[in-house]
Amino acid sequence: MKKFWKAGQWALALLACFLVWGVVVRAAGDDTIKSGVYADSIDLSGMTGEEAKEAVKAYVDGLSQVQITLNAAGGNQVTVTCAELGMYWKNPQIIDEAMELGKGGNVIQRYKALKDLEHNNHVYKVELGYSVEAIDQVLLQQRVPFDQKAKNYSLQ
Repeated sequence: MKKFWKAGQWALALLACFLVWGVVVRAAGDDTIKSGVYADSIDLSGMTGEEAKEAVKAYVDGLSQVQITLNAAGGNQVTVTCAELGMYWKNPQIIDEAMELGKGGNVIQRYKALKDLEHNNHVYKVELGYSVEAIDQVLLQQRVPFDQKAKNYSLQ
């Protein structure tokens, strides 16, 4: 009887080894941005990469309606929007950097990055660029206030 019990235990242990043999255990990947990460004033915490890109694009689109006044000699002014000057988001790679924050490096580096985020927010600066061609076009269309006849054009 003892032989059967011992054989049964070995068979059960062997069966358990075969069942567990093919199982691979991995930590679940977090595909969201960690808490405490900002792009200018936009809180990116808990967003996926795509959601964060859309949020920053909406922020930049809101800025494109801001009006800028161009001053010329003689007190002449021309008002244009940022969109007319060809404004665009210059550094979209900050979203990829925000996604990787606290996820790269060894365990100690990741732990330190997460602890730093608990005490201080990490703020990425959204950089804006302007199209030179669009600025040239605006200046050509709005050149009347800027065209001035020369006065006292001699050098001293």
